[in-house]
Amino acid sequence: MNNQSRYRQLSDLHRRLPLFFQPWWLDTLSQHWDIALVETGKGVQAIMPFQLEKKWGLRLLRNPPLCPYLGPLFFTGPDQQKQWSEEDRLLETLLQQVPKWDYFQLTTVPGFQNFLPFYQRGFTNSNRLTYLLDLSQPEEALFGQISPRLRQYIKSAQKILHIEQQQPDVALFLSWHKKAFEKKGKPYPFSSPLIEKILTVAEQHRASLFQTAFNEQNQAVAMLWTPFDGQTSYHLLAATVPGPTHNGALALLTWSAIKSAKARGKKHYDFEGSMDKGIEAFFRKFGGRRVPYLQFEHCPSRLWQLKRSFWG
Repeated sequence: MNNQSRYRQLSDLHRRLPLFFQPWWLDTLSQHWDIALVETGKGVQAIMPFQLEKKWGLRLLRNPPLCPYLGPLFFTGPDQQKQWSEEDRLLETLLQQVPKWDYFQLTTVPGFQNFLPFYQRGFTNSNRLTYLLDLSQPEEALFGQISPRLRQYIKSAQKILHIEQQQPDVALFLSWHKKAFEKKGKPYPFSSPLIEKILTVAEQHRASLFQTAFNEQNQAVAMLWTPFDGQTSYHLLAATVPGPTHNGALALLTWSAIKSAKARGKKHYDFEGSMDKGIEAFFRKFGGRRVPYLQFEHCPSRLWQLKRSFWG
C-alpha cells in the first residue's frame, strides 16, 4: 500500500488535520498530489503532503492553489527537550520519501520555525505572517480589541447593510476578485472552474461559510468565504464591488464570520496571512496575535532558475 492510500484510511487522523491537509481538499485542488508519512507502532508521527507537477519535462513540487499552509506536520509528544532532535529526525525521513525534484517550494503551517534541516539540504527560506484570533474570549472582548476606527465602520455598516448566508454568485465574485488583482497589476491566479469546484465540495463536506453583504437597494457590495476545519475558520477569499462602496462592508462581513466561527466552537480565526501592505494592515486592526511561518525553496534545475529569472 502506498502512502497516499494509507493516508486516506486514517479517518481518526483526518479529524485532527488542518483543512488544507484533508484528502478531499487536496483532491479538489490538485491534479496529482502525494504525501510523505512516518508511522510507527505508536501511530502516525509526521506527514508532509505535496503537489506534483510536470512542466518542460521538469518535476515541480509546490503547494496547490488555495492551500496557503502545507508542509510538515508532527504528531509527537510534548517533550520540549526532545522536540528539535525528534523533528530533525522525522523531517529527514519525510524528505527521503519525496521524489527527486527540479524545483520544490513549500509554505508551512503557522508557528513552524524549524528551518535547520531544510537549510542543511540547500533550501532557502523566507518569513511570512498571519494573524490568529483566540475565539475562547467573550464576544465583547473580541469586538473590543478591534481598532476604534474599524469598530466605528462596523457599527455604521450594521445600520445600512445586511448579511446573507446563501449560495454564492460565483460569476459576480470572480469578476470583483479579478478586478482587485488587475488593479495591482498582478495576474489572476485562479480559474473559474476551480473556484466553483472547491466552493461546491467544501459545502458538501459542511466546511464552508460564504456570506454576502447587501446595501439598502439589495445590491451585493462585498463577499467573504471562510471555510473551516475542526479547530479553525480561515479568511480565505474576499472581494468587494469595484468602485465606491461602504467603508465597513468587508469589516462587517469579517466580524460576522468571526462570530459565526465562535458560535461553531472553533478555537481560532485565521486571517490566512498576507504580505500585501494594505491587506496586512486591515487584518492587524482586528487585534489577533501575529504568528510567523516559513516558505522554503530549493531549485537545483538551471533551466527552471532561468525561467524564473526571466518570467517569474
